[in-house]
Amino acid sequence: MLKALWTGEYDDEWKKIFSQNFELERASLNIGAVYPDGLLRGIDLIEVLKDKDIFIDGYDPVDEEIIKNCPKLKMILSVRDGPEENIDINMCTKYGIPVLFAGGRCVHSVAELNMTLMFNLACNFIRLTNRMRNEGWTSTNMTEDLFSQTELYRKTLSIIGLGRNGRELAKLANGIGMNVVSYDPYVTKKQAEELNVTMMSLPDAMSAGDYVTLLARVTPETEGMIGKKEIAMMKPTAYLINTGRSKLADEKAIFDALDNDIIKGAALDVFTSEPLNKDSRAYKIPEDKLLLTPHMAGISMERVPHQYEYLMDSFDKFKKGKTKGLRLYNPKVFDSLEFKNRGGIIFECEK
Repeated sequence: MLKALWTGEYDDEWKKIFSQNFELERASLNIGAVYPDGLLRGIDLIEVLKDKDIFIDGYDPVDEEIIKNCPKLKMILSVRDGPEENIDINMCTKYGIPVLFAGGRCVHSVAELNMTLMFNLACNFIRLTNRMRNEGWTSTNMTEDLFSQTELYRKTLSIIGLGRNGRELAKLANGIGMNVVSYDPYVTKKQAEELNVTMMSLPDAMSAGDYVTLLARVTPETEGMIGKKEIAMMKPTAYLINTGRSKLADEKAIFDALDNDIIKGAALDVFTSEPLNKDSRAYKIPEDKLLLTPHMAGISMERVPHQYEYLMDSFDKFKKGKTKGLRLYNPKVFDSLEFKNRGGIIFECEK
């Protein structure tokens, strides 16, 4: 039986399943360590991983030093949508180690939070509920905000980055009658038509949206893609939402735009500094202009079973020599000279 180290989030049901497939050892977050200080790094990770065939990795960093000192390691199963955030993918590929990943584990929670934020912004929810609790409900104190709330129906949603999360959001938005447009240079016309999404240039998408949401991956091309210039393209009645990554946008430019009424409002789930500093400028902006959430878009009770379901599905496919539908982050690993003695031992082993 293959030996596996499991540092991803613990789940009772998946402990049973993993134990049926692997000789299992648990560590790091799996036994109660706190993120990020409790992650295993360097020699501490090598010590528990050096005799393992499989690494079911949560967020513990894997670099060349780890790989070189764990010669038995044949495969990494990363719980993340973006395993490159803590795993050196190039080194894994070089040393013949396939990286399976749980792409799509967050699509429902991310899309649903985006919808929740839009609904809250549209109906003045925070302002009305706080006033009701603090002042009570009189015949006049709710009137102005009640009659200034809007519907999402027939409003335009601009999705910047039409990846897995963006596509799921497009489905939900289409379902309530929103007009969905997007900027993503890697999406084909056919893919967009299947999603009922109109593709646009970045300036056009920024100016078209009543709600503009940032869901692109952070790459050298997308880092800092939304700044003062792009925000100025938005309608003065529009809202900017960022549930993607803080590096996609200039945080100061967003705050300036809110302070100067360049846009009507924003909702931010990600920040330059996390947890958000108590003296952050964000807290000085009125709550009816800026909704704040604690980096919660990708988190739900269902995320953990989702991620392990996707990983085991890919692991089973890999063992059977199947590549269709395989969540493999580094397909070039098949061309590695080291693959035969590492991941190749598992590939097609059940054929």
